[in-house]
Amino acid sequence: MLNNAARHADSPRVAASLVVLESDLRVAVANSISQEQRDVLEELLARDPDALFGSFTTSGSGYGLRIVSELVGRAYGVETTDALTRGGYVGAKLVDEGFVGWFHWPLSGA
Repeated sequence: MLNNAARHADSPRVAASLVVLESDLRVAVANSISQEQRDVLEELLARDPDALFGSFTTSGSGYGLRIVSELVGRAYGVETTDALTRGGYVGAKLVDEGFVGWFHWPLSGA
C-alpha cells in the first residue's frame, strides 16, 4: 500500500498510521491525488467499490491492493473481496483532496 501511495501521489507526502484495536491492527495509508485520479476513483467507487481490491489499475500492474486483500483474506479466513470490504477488513475512500486505503491484521494471542 505504501508503494502504491508513493507512486500515485500528487505530492511527495504519504501518511501512514497504525492503530492497535481490541483484537487486530488497522493500517491506513493516505496520499493526495490529482483531479483526474479523483474522477476515475469516484466513478469506480460508485460503480464497484470492491474493484479497487481486484485488478484495477490506472498505470501499474493492478497487483498492489489485490495482494493486500488476498493476504488479509487468508489471515481472517475470508474468501471474497466483497466479504472483506463489507466486513471492514479492507477499504478505501476519497477524503478531501486525497485517497485513504486501509486494512486490518489480526494480533496474535488477542
